[in-house]
Amino acid sequence: MNRVLGKTGNTAADFVSATFDDDRIRVPPDLCKIAQLTGDDPIACWLVAASAGRYRLIPQPIAGSADAESLTRLLQEWEEAANSGEMLDGIDSDERAAIRARVIATEALPTRSGWRIKVPMEVRKLVPPGEHDSFVFLLLVSGFIELWFPDSLRSALSTPLTKIMP
Repeated sequence: MNRVLGKTGNTAADFVSATFDDDRIRVPPDLCKIAQLTGDDPIACWLVAASAGRYRLIPQPIAGSADAESLTRLLQEWEEAANSGEMLDGIDSDERAAIRARVIATEALPTRSGWRIKVPMEVRKLVPPGEHDSFVFLLLVSGFIELWFPDSLRSALSTPLTKIMP
C-alpha cells in the first residue's frame, strides 16, 4: 500500500465534511475522480441507505459490470416491494418493506466549481432525531462516495478499533 499523505495526514480527500447549499453538497475533485464523476452532463445516481444516516452514492453503472448486476438486483427488490399483492403481503418484515425508502433517485451535477450532489429532501428528513443536518461527512468506501450524517459516523466510531481489527 503506497498512499501519499496530505497536509492533514489523510490520504487525498477521502474523508471531508460537505456543507449543504440548499439541497446540494459539493464533492471535492479527488473524490470525483475516484467515484468517476466526470464529463459535462448531469449523471443520474441513486442514494442507497446502508443504514440510518449513511448513504452510498451509486452512479448509473456500465451495463454488464458487477455494479450493474448488484444495482439491478436491488432495484428488482425495490420494485417487488411496490407490486400489487394480497392484503397481508409484505407486513411480515419492516426491513424488507422499507427497501422503498432505501433507494432514492438523485443526480450529480457538474458546475464550474466542480461536481455537486443533489440530496433529496427525504434523505434529510430521515436523519435521526436531534441530529445536526446542515452538513454531512463524505467518505470513500469500497470506491464509492458515502454521505454520513454526524451522529451516524460518531456512533460507528464509538466502537473501539481493537474490536473491529483482527
